[in-house]
Amino acid sequence: MPLALSPIYLTILIVSLCIPFLCESATKITIAIQESPPKTLKMSNTTTTPSSRMPVYFLSIGGPNFMENTQHPAYAKLGEVGREITTKVKPKAIVVFSAHWQDSPNRIQINAAEDTDIIYDFFGFPPHYYEYKFPNKGSPELANKVIEKLGSAGIEVQKVKRGLDHGVWAGFVVGMIALL
Repeated sequence: MPLALSPIYLTILIVSLCIPFLCESATKITIAIQESPPKTLKMSNTTTTPSSRMPVYFLSIGGPNFMENTQHPAYAKLGEVGREITTKVKPKAIVVFSAHWQDSPNRIQINAAEDTDIIYDFFGFPPHYYEYKFPNKGSPELANKVIEKLGSAGIEVQKVKRGLDHGVWAGFVVGMIALL
């Protein structure tokens, strides 16, 4: 019986499989899908060209144990990315896409809550891993914009209130540690 993969899952899988080959030489990956040549874009009160768009990062992690393993390659890379985002990029908000948020083969859950906790979605680790905290604040306004954009692209979305899974907060914790 052939395995049927949704387009969303297949895209995440393909990108995930390509990352080890790309990470050797790149710390960030910007993906732009365009139907026509780049044009000057009008964004809020500023004019920008596609080369000055905010960067897109792909961060792939495993279990939360690398947060304390300073010799792990992911630790160094996440620290580097954390420093870049907070000192050079300085975004007003961060939109995170996580494979953990695929609700069904054809639907993505979007966290539209302003206040949530973190999720300890891993098992069998020492007790102190379940005591980590990560301050986070959601933006219902930004979530609604993401929902609108995905919906207009034909992607089914479900608005939910949900905490950050370890695939998000563990990497952010390492990025914050690098700033200390």
